[in-house]
Amino acid sequence: MTTKIKSLIHLIPQRRGLFACIAAAAFVSGTGFPALAQDAAPLAPSAPAPSEQNQLSHLDKRFILKAGEASANEVALSELAADRASNPDVKSFAQKMLTDHRQLNDELSALASHKNIDIAKSVKKGGEEGVESLSKKSGKDFDEAYMKGMVGGHEEAADLFQKEAADGKDADTVALATKYLATIMEHLQHAKMIAKTID
Repeated sequence: MTTKIKSLIHLIPQRRGLFACIAAAAFVSGTGFPALAQDAAPLAPSAPAPSEQNQLSHLDKRFILKAGEASANEVALSELAADRASNPDVKSFAQKMLTDHRQLNDELSALASHKNIDIAKSVKKGGEEGVESLSKKSGKDFDEAYMKGMVGGHEEAADLFQKEAADGKDADTVALATKYLATIMEHLQHAKMIAKTID
């Protein structure tokens, strides 16, 4: 074997090591090996931020739930009164409650659905509260108990609607509270007036 060939054989391991270093540097820097860059798996896109459209503040959510409960209660008690009240003014008031609060219930239900709020439990609770107690009364006792309930219920509702109209964050919920606030206040004043006449 010639001296020249022996010299070349001796240099091969060194060149391999040098080539490996160059390859590693090129891979890290992303240059010199475009094929590797093309074959690399792309980074997974970050998860989109959750939509804030239906994310309500505690105040807005509480309003929808409490308003649903209160309005369902007005309807349940007024259904009894429309059928069993002995005073014609009480009967007339009960009919107005049914008309107005059924409309409110429809709009509350639509709003709750749009905001992904389940109001079924609140509505069920409102539909049962005080009904059994009122159903055991008759005559003037019934009329007085019903109107007393209407005054108390509308005082609480007025506070609830006023607070949401003033401090609510969600535009749709505030709009509903503002729309019906005047109706609630009208009901309250009417209830107080009738309650005095039969007391």
